[in-house]
Amino acid sequence: MKRASRGFTIIEVMLFLAVTGVLAAGILASVGSTLGLQRYRDAVDGFSSYIQGQYGQTINVRNDIDNHRECAADGTFLAAHSAPPGTSETCAIIGRLVTTANGQTFRSQPIYMSGVTSAFLKSGIGDDAVFTADAAANRRLFIDSGVQPQTYQLDWGVRTQPPATGDNAWAIAIVRSPISGVIHTYTMRRASVVLDQLVVDSNRRDDSVMCIDPSGWLAGQVLGVVIAKDAPGASGVVTRTEGCN
Repeated sequence: MKRASRGFTIIEVMLFLAVTGVLAAGILASVGSTLGLQRYRDAVDGFSSYIQGQYGQTINVRNDIDNHRECAADGTFLAAHSAPPGTSETCAIIGRLVTTANGQTFRSQPIYMSGVTSAFLKSGIGDDAVFTADAAANRRLFIDSGVQPQTYQLDWGVRTQPPATGDNAWAIAIVRSPISGVIHTYTMRRASVVLDQLVVDSNRRDDSVMCIDPSGWLAGQVLGVVIAKDAPGASGVVTRTEGCN
């Protein structure tokens, strides 16, 4: 006669289920952690690409205004006129202003410069002096309040880390000299700025590090986007993998 096969005891079944449950939980936790890390990295890389793209828009200027207006010395637009696109000698787009008041939603819009005449361009000497507040030369930097800013929001609910005190705000001015063509970058931890003041007062002695809060996606290393001091182009914007903790 064949002997009856021995079945599993209740204890063995319970041990098997317990071990299987622990392994499954570990696998799910690992998958969740990996997914969270990937989403966080994607959000940081996306933000870095967004800032880099502002340099591209500074170099490859596009004027979204249908009528081509002249600028007054005080940094306001005069009445529309019939000048063909790109021929205005008193009003020029020279860069981009990027601002945020909460570290998550960013707004960008063109920076205009008044008083850009042929005589000014031909007689201009140097480079950085173009962007100082120069009332005598009747030149000002300003934005057009009538143009709707472009908006960008960091993915997956992340945001820049706020300072120890104050608002989680940034202002980044990327300007291209109409004389030399050289690009300059100015940053300030404020959302509402006067452009002339931003350019004059901006602390350009250090890199600007915008650390990105993971917002619960992972624990541990915090990544950030670094804008090199006076960055001359998109190459001056990189992702930092250390120093933000």
